[in-house]
Parts: sequence; structure tokens; C-alpha cells
Amino acid sequence: MSIGKRKSGDRASLLLGLGLGLTLAVYIESMTSNDWNGVYLIITSFSRACALVGTYLALVGLVLVSRIAWVEKSVGHDRLVTWHRKLGPYSLFLIGFQVLVEVAEHQVQVEHQVLQVHQEHQEHQVQVVRQV
Repeated sequence: MSIGKRKSGDRASLLLGLGLGLTLAVYIESMTSNDWNGVYLIITSFSRACALVGTYLALVGLVLVSRIAWVEKSVGHDRLVTWHRKLGPYSLFLIGFQVLVEVAEHQVQVEHQVLQVHQEHQEHQVQVVRQV
């Protein structure tokens, strides 16, 4: 590998890292204090950050294998494909983690609602029995 291609690859890595940092900074800036008020909210915020990073990595992976001439010339196709292969699993795992957390959170909310309805029904039955 020539030194020129290595410097181009280093610059590309730096640019991608800065893009990811900027993306996370915008997400953190858009958060409110309510996003940190409970355990479930903290987990949800973390899972959304994971989905954001995973989506960013997936988009970068698409750019890496899109055969853009100036990108391929500056870094090299073999190195781009290697980066694409290394980033792919991380993006899938991060997005999958977010999906699992959202499903689990929805399940907890449904169970809470079911328990609340059940408790209200029992209270109503007690009132009916007292009236009789």
C-alpha cells in the first residue's frame, strides 16, 4: 500500500469519525431532561443512540461499496470493501438492539396497562359488593 493511499484512508476515517461525532452531538443536543427521568427512559434513549449509530454505519457502508470514482481512487477498492465488511455486523447489531429494546419496552407498557385495568376492575367489584 502506498503512503498516499494510507493518508487518504486516514483522512477518510477522520472524516467519518467527525460525521459520527456530529450526528451524536445533534442527538444529545435534542434530548430533554425528561429523557433521563427513569430507568426505562434512559434505556430507551441509549437504544435510540445505538440505532442512530447503526444507521450511520449502514449508510457509510453503502457509500463504501457504491463505487464512487474519487473515493475508490483515493482509498482503494479492496480497502473500501474491507471496511464495509467490518462495519456491516456492527450496524446490524446496533439496529437490532434498538428493535429488541423497543419491543421489550412496549411489552412492559402493555403489562402495566393490563395490571391497571385489572386493578380498576377489582375495585369496581368491591364497590358493587358493598352496595349489595
